[in-house]
Amino acid sequence: MSHHAVDLCVLFVEDLYGDLASRVFEVLAVNGRLSIPAILPLSSLTSKQVKHGLAVLIQQHLIFWYTPPEDNESYYEANCKSAYEIIRYGKYTQFVEENCGDFDCQIFEDILVSGHAEVGHLVQSYKFKQHGPNQSHPDVENSVTGGSVESSRPTLEIFNSTLCRLFIAGFVSTINESHFRSEADNRAEAIRELKALAEFRDDLRGELRLKFGRILNDKLLSWRLDTALREKLLQGLHSFGKGGSNHALDDNIVLRAQFDKFTVIVRNKKLVDLAEECIGKVASRVYNELLRRVAEDIRCCNLNTESSWDPDEEPSPESHPGASTTELIMGLRNHTDFKDSFEAVEFDQTNSPLRSSLLKRPREATGENAIVEGKEQVKLSSKRPLISTDDHNQNSGMRKRTLTERKVEEHFNSREESKPEDHTANNDSKSAKALKFEDDDDTSDIVMKSGDEDLHSKDSGSSLQAEIIRQHLLLLADHPYQLVHHIRRSPSSPERWTVNFAALSRQLQKQQLEDIIKVRYEKEGLRIVRILLEKGKLEEKSIADFGLMELNDARNTMQQMHKAGHLELQEIPRDNQRQVSKTIYLWHYNQDRVKWKVLEETYQTMVRFMQRMKVEKERAKIVIEKSERSDVKGREDELLTLEERMELEQWQKKEEKIQVQLGRLDDLVSILRDF
Repeated sequence: MSHHAVDLCVLFVEDLYGDLASRVFEVLAVNGRLSIPAILPLSSLTSKQVKHGLAVLIQQHLIFWYTPPEDNESYYEANCKSAYEIIRYGKYTQFVEENCGDFDCQIFEDILVSGHAEVGHLVQSYKFKQHGPNQSHPDVENSVTGGSVESSRPTLEIFNSTLCRLFIAGFVSTINESHFRSEADNRAEAIRELKALAEFRDDLRGELRLKFGRILNDKLLSWRLDTALREKLLQGLHSFGKGGSNHALDDNIVLRAQFDKFTVIVRNKKLVDLAEECIGKVASRVYNELLRRVAEDIRCCNLNTESSWDPDEEPSPESHPGASTTELIMGLRNHTDFKDSFEAVEFDQTNSPLRSSLLKRPREATGENAIVEGKEQVKLSSKRPLISTDDHNQNSGMRKRTLTERKVEEHFNSREESKPEDHTANNDSKSAKALKFEDDDDTSDIVMKSGDEDLHSKDSGSSLQAEIIRQHLLLLADHPYQLVHHIRRSPSSPERWTVNFAALSRQLQKQQLEDIIKVRYEKEGLRIVRILLEKGKLEEKSIADFGLMELNDARNTMQQMHKAGHLELQEIPRDNQRQVSKTIYLWHYNQDRVKWKVLEETYQTMVRFMQRMKVEKERAKIVIEKSERSDVKGREDELLTLEERMELEQWQKKEEKIQVQLGRLDDLVSILRDF
């Protein structure tokens, strides 16, 4: 890692675990893999202090350690990725609290602070009251650390069910010996185990070498995710997921917080925000449900199962999990915010043109946007919104139709105009018992019953909602970003929807970098970048022509970007003399290099924020220590002077501002590095 990233991780460790642990971590991060005798002279610490620091760092998964079979000496290596996660501890606990509950957050925080802990030790740290398994537990306001006991405790059954719920959701996971080794050591250990097998003892050539590589990668992935033990435990907890309450994890199982799962959740949130920005709020609700179902079995980003595929090819359901249309409709049926978008359509069930067009399918359209309902002819008004939450309110007035509404209306209108038949056929369509939704040559797996007697029934409203949900999915699939990939129905499988996470992650990174370039170099810089991304390497004159810019303006902007490392220049001499007048200068934009450049700048900015916070904290050290005393907490107004309260308030405001900026920078790091 770069020196800015190393400095940042050292500051995080120092802020949370103190000077001793941070000094040992810094020695390992700067000098690489070392043994204890090699750490002693570099750290200026005693052997006892070094061992104590190593014990703390190993417990918190901040360093790797490994003892080679041919050597009796252990080696230690800094885990900077885990050290960087310290800044996200607050985000993780807040997410668990908001989505799972206070007691879930308390257990998760205890595991997070401990680094890793046995289930039996967690049980011993709580003193449970003897409530029945079905009784609700009292509120627990303070976490349990160091064996302290509050007056109100949940029951053991509730603790077990909460811990199982966290495990099933993927917020906590089991650990094994491979989690304490670096990737290089794990690979070496896996190769050593596979070489011991009779099948791979000889020279690896041809198909045998490819098979060895596949088995090796699968073994490393299984170690990383602890797949075998997790599947075994989930099978035992299967009835718990269906409502059982007597299941619990074994006391000997060791658990730790699973950070990779939170990265998946953050990525889903960013994609939902992107869908809302590009299409609309209702479509983002549909997209959120799809991402939630697709990401249920995704435990970390950047796995082989998330590799990109050719847009012209259909991804297989085994390698790219998805969700069927029926599953999405069932998941969104009771969604309050989503149901509001159908309020206007369902308000007038008798005279709704859209409803009739969905449930009766006229055979002929006489005039623009005309449909036949019984013996009457109804026209779709071009001024009336197709989907509106305000039509039922008499005082709401008219509003401008959204892109989603216009797309759905155009879809239905084109469908009506594409089926010219005799008017009399409409009377026969009233007796139809099944209605199938079609998209071009593809037929959905949704089959909904309808007829004359169902026009005002709940099933008819559900069919209308189902069709509009599917239209939102098609809008997401037709967007230039390809937010959703549509897998058409086949004889062996229903219609499904999946997500190309690899391509969308690159799109998020591209959009973030373009936003940064626009802020720094205004619209001229952004225009130059987009031209180079589309055309490739170009001369400055061609760039100015494509961008409709003055040559001097384009040259000045490109020189500024080149100086900052955001553009690159290639010289191609026409002869061996390399004269300037006979040299071609090509400008090009390397997105990956710019991404790492921005990451380095972000790390450097975060280091400066941490250093600034450290200086400000040192200035207010006396009043901070006084306010943290047990006899002063909660009684600051009585025991602190006016000057001390003002100084403490100023420090808290500065700390809050710095923490907010660090959180925003961390969001940028998540997009550019973790997705």
